[in-house]
Amino acid sequence: MEIVWIAFALQVGSLTLISFPVFYWAHCWFLSKRVTSEERVLPTSKTRVKTTIFLPMKNEITRLEEKLNRVISEIEMYQEVSLLVIESDSSDGTAERCEFILGNSNLEEGRWKVMRIEEPGKSRAVNIALEQITDEIVIMMDTDTIIRDWLRRIWSIMSHQEISVLSGVERNKKAKNARNSYRKTSNIIRKTESFLGSTPVVEGGLIAWKTEVFSGYKLNHNSNADDAQIAIEGIRRGYRTIVSEGLEFSDTKNQKFSYVRSIRRSQGLSRVLLGNSDLLVRNVDFRTKMALLNAFCTYIIVPWSVLVFCLCSPIVISDHFYTNPGFQEMINLGFFFALFMTNRGRALFWGSSVSIISHCLFLLGKNYSIWDPSK
Repeated sequence: MEIVWIAFALQVGSLTLISFPVFYWAHCWFLSKRVTSEERVLPTSKTRVKTTIFLPMKNEITRLEEKLNRVISEIEMYQEVSLLVIESDSSDGTAERCEFILGNSNLEEGRWKVMRIEEPGKSRAVNIALEQITDEIVIMMDTDTIIRDWLRRIWSIMSHQEISVLSGVERNKKAKNARNSYRKTSNIIRKTESFLGSTPVVEGGLIAWKTEVFSGYKLNHNSNADDAQIAIEGIRRGYRTIVSEGLEFSDTKNQKFSYVRSIRRSQGLSRVLLGNSDLLVRNVDFRTKMALLNAFCTYIIVPWSVLVFCLCSPIVISDHFYTNPGFQEMINLGFFFALFMTNRGRALFWGSSVSIISHCLFLLGKNYSIWDPSK
């Protein structure tokens, strides 16, 4: 009997930890409904700013031509904008193909550059970009990212002095599955956090930052979460980090590897959040601190709380469940019903499984610092 109550106490503690992100999401959802359509309008900037478009690439031979053509069509009329491609240890001739396409484009030779680095890892490429680029704004995009009419919108948002990092938002897929429900929930939270202050979780598919804010900064190249590192460093330096729904993009990544990519992203984000956990007790804006706490709970604490609850269930649910159900058994029944029979519950289960696997892989020595675009 004693072990049953210990298991039940662990379940109560787990539910308490799980409840914080749930109530936080409900709070963000309620606030998002109060934002008027006028407040959501994204203005177009009339001010031009010296900007570098940075495209990190590795084995992108099949997708780079379409990407370069899209970027060139967006920036060719703006002399203030240049293009930097950093090719990371490719084996398919990515760099040579980029040079050929750019050399035959409408961009003057002085406005583009292709660099080759031998060491793999996207964060290494970003560190080189941080050293090389002196323009006021850097806009980094993945080769898979598809978006139109983005340059002036980014200029407009980045004209606000308090904003140091800006990210787009990946368009929600129409398919009704756990992953898309999870992303939809996450997008509501990040958009609301951005409207109120800062969000620590951004999208590496399209991200911009101000170079002066990150003077002397280098990413930890042993971690793959370059977007999270940049976002949280912006917060640490006293600036806002936001996502904008007006910069909604889609990506053409191979869905075959979506679960592997999610594991990689979850591991990187968890490591960055743990490495910056001191911000939870530092003198940071209250709303930003709550955003950081929610991210910390969502990606690190809650997944293990879900696992603990599930592992304790066989102990708590006795053989007398069907003849004499008690309070403990009803809590377990309600939890599993919500977890597997509702969209939000399945999203929680999917996200928790991704995080737990990513944490276990890291503890076993598997880290995703080497960048593989196919995954």
